[in-house]
Amino acid sequence: MKDIRNIQLRILGFIALLITPVVVIVSCVIYNFPFPSNISLTATMPNTVSPILPFCLGMLAIFSISYGLIHNYNLAERLLLFIMGIGFTLVAIQPCYSQYITTEYVGVLHLTPSMSHLVHNIGALMGFSSMIVWVLFFFTKSDKPKYKQTREKRMRNFIYVISSLISTAFLLFSLFKYHTSSVLITEFIILTFCGIAILIKGGLFLEDMKSFTFDKKLVKT
Repeated sequence: MKDIRNIQLRILGFIALLITPVVVIVSCVIYNFPFPSNISLTATMPNTVSPILPFCLGMLAIFSISYGLIHNYNLAERLLLFIMGIGFTLVAIQPCYSQYITTEYVGVLHLTPSMSHLVHNIGALMGFSSMIVWVLFFFTKSDKPKYKQTREKRMRNFIYVISSLISTAFLLFSLFKYHTSSVLITEFIILTFCGIAILIKGGLFLEDMKSFTFDKKLVKT
């Protein structure tokens, strides 16, 4: 069961790391679109790069909810993962405001572009903030006091805390600079730091060193 959990965490981590580079390469290099102001804008580029972001967000939503239901028995963490899944689902099904949108109603919920933009942003805030809180408060938990924790566990916790604080700072920045191209950079930084933390939680890096014990043998002389 632990191996399955770690595989699931690693998938979550790699998706978070790869979303931004993939959509930027496909939109700017392959299709020659202007550099997007944010990741979500690429989901509104019709019949080109548009399926990538909803596909990745759908996977994040499914993995986060299933991880909470299957591998977790902490009610608070399970609720947080459910909120994260709902947030990423809203981002996936309702696009942000975009110059590429020409229809009167958009998204699964059949909303006006302005209302869809609001729902999209609420979902993004839910998803990003839940992921950051997850890393900061639940990845750092341990059933052992700090002085009994391994060196690797203390290093992991340090990375979790730093990643969460940096992600929080850039999330707050993006709330005030949403219509500038720098927002894509802030989203990339948040997803990168959270993705690395999730990969570490999934056992890809900094696992505890295995200790070997030897049975004492009595030697007859």
